[in-house]
Amino acid sequence: AWPFAAVALHFQKGFVERMARAVSNSEAAIAALAGDKRLVVERIPNGSNLFYLRVPGVDAAAFAKRVGVHWLAP
Repeated sequence: AWPFAAVALHFQKGFVERMARAVSNSEAAIAALAGDKRLVVERIPNGSNLFYLRVPGVDAAAFAKRVGVHWLAP
C-alpha cells in the first residue's frame, strides 16, 4: 500500500488551498447562475463545491450540443 500513500502524500501538499479555491469558485458560479431565472441550481447535500444545473423546458441533448458538451448521455 505504500505506493498509494506516497502518491497521496505528494498531492496532499496544497490540497487545502486548492479545495478552498474550488469552493470559492463554485460559490461564485452558483450565485451567477442562480441569478438567471431560466436556470435551476440545486446543491448536492454535503457536496462542498458540487451542484446540479437544470434548464427546465429545454431538450437536454439540444442544449448540450449548443453549449458544446459532448459527454452527456443521449
